[in-house]
Amino acid sequence: MSTPHDRTAEERAAWSSFRDDLAPSAPYVGPFAHAAFLEASEGAGGTGELSILSSDSGAAAFVSEAASLRFAGPAWITDYHAPLGDLGTDLDDYLGPRSGSAFRWDSLPREAVRPLVASLDRIGARYEVEVHAATGVLDLPATGDEWLQSLGKKDRHEVRRKRRRYGEAVGAIEITSSGISALGRFGDLHRTAPGAKGSFMTPDMEAYFGTLLREAGAIIHELVDQGRTVAAAFGFETADAYYYYNSAFDADARSLSPGIVLISELIDRQIRRGAVVFDFLKGAESYKYRLGAQPRDLYVIEGEL
Repeated sequence: MSTPHDRTAEERAAWSSFRDDLAPSAPYVGPFAHAAFLEASEGAGGTGELSILSSDSGAAAFVSEAASLRFAGPAWITDYHAPLGDLGTDLDDYLGPRSGSAFRWDSLPREAVRPLVASLDRIGARYEVEVHAATGVLDLPATGDEWLQSLGKKDRHEVRRKRRRYGEAVGAIEITSSGISALGRFGDLHRTAPGAKGSFMTPDMEAYFGTLLREAGAIIHELVDQGRTVAAAFGFETADAYYYYNSAFDADARSLSPGIVLISELIDRQIRRGAVVFDFLKGAESYKYRLGAQPRDLYVIEGEL
């Protein structure tokens, strides 16, 4: 596995040309459309030949892989794809010489689909568009109480009961936020989990998460009991949103529901700092929707240029 630190000089030069100051073509896509995340994710899980389309008006990063053209950022670790700015006819000119090539562009919010389809139509490509995944997005109200009141009666009761039980057993809920200094504790929690989750945090994957902390603005929030981390959330804060990328908790503390305690406190904290979106990202886990999230459909465009 490579990392952004050992990629070729040519690849580093390509990324340096990426117009990262432009707004994404879809709102609320967090770090996933920007160079720091895309370069890190390609280093962690990508193969193929990188090419950058960048102009004064738009930017996108593509990878030719397995005889097909995709966006940079492997789908299994990249929750949103959205070119930056307005590629316009620059995309036509980029795709035109690749006539006959297959392509698959995944993880696209609805707003990002329109300009891509317009370009494909102009060059006469054959393609299909369909929903292939969804993220779970919670629109945050003005106060934590309003959020709790928006939940169903049973779910609201469960959140309050679990927070109360945790408080009775441990005391006040203590949350800390850290960067790279918390990575080892986060990795250790992951490795204590049963099944596939316990084997996910390999040394290479931990290095990838470290790159996100150092270079892509990630942050770790920890639920702490007398200096011991019992749950941790790995995510990204932007000016008005939070993106919940990964999490782990101490299996020995399972009876205290540390995961729900941490998430509920994190939602409350995001509300207090003025965020308007809490994005649980990809995955159909039911707890996201019990906590008020709504599905945001993601589209895949697949075909032949």
